[in-house]
Amino acid sequence: MNICFFLPSSPKGGFNPKLGGGSELALYYLTTQLAKMGVEVHVVIDGEEKSVQTLEGVNVHTQPIPNNPLGAYTSAKSALSSVCTDTGVDVLVGFELSVEWAKATVADALISVAHSGGLKLVYYVGNHYPWLIPKSESNPWLLWRSLKRVVRSAHTLLAASSIMGRAVAREAGVDPARVGIVPFGVPLEEYAPDAHDQLSQRSGVLFVGRIIPHKGLESS
Repeated sequence: MNICFFLPSSPKGGFNPKLGGGSELALYYLTTQLAKMGVEVHVVIDGEEKSVQTLEGVNVHTQPIPNNPLGAYTSAKSALSSVCTDTGVDVLVGFELSVEWAKATVADALISVAHSGGLKLVYYVGNHYPWLIPKSESNPWLLWRSLKRVVRSAHTLLAASSIMGRAVAREAGVDPARVGIVPFGVPLEEYAPDAHDQLSQRSGVLFVGRIIPHKGLESS
């Protein structure tokens, strides 16, 4: 299998697990683990300069994406078309397309490349913006238009949590059963404590994060 992930944001420091937000970290772990399994993996991300390099088995393609609708569409389509055609990609994954409204058209570029190339289109949603943001706080009409088109066009829909999946289905008007739930994951061996660090035999779970009412926590 040959798979290409498209993340239109610009991770600080590039493709690096120590820099960037949760989406960038999730993409890093997912793609590097797939590469270890023998899958040919390509990642297209936004960046200051156009470049191609192989990092930990993942082919990382950096493409500057202008902060305007026409430029964003043209740049994203050019980069995705080139990678998918030249490397024989089978599956194209839109990984977090919730960007600034001026770059919303990258989602349209994703759809165009997938359809013209006969590729399987997958859309993965992990970011709460704009799906779980009250309309009174933010209602980016251009972004909504593009994201809903991707949801309705995708062969496979995935969300990082059930609350996210329900929001995507509700806002885009699709059957909730279409949305599969795949949480962000990390290799557990990288976070297992050393034996000498275990002060007791007690086990527990520590949650560290932002407590935002509409970002994944629900009262029972």
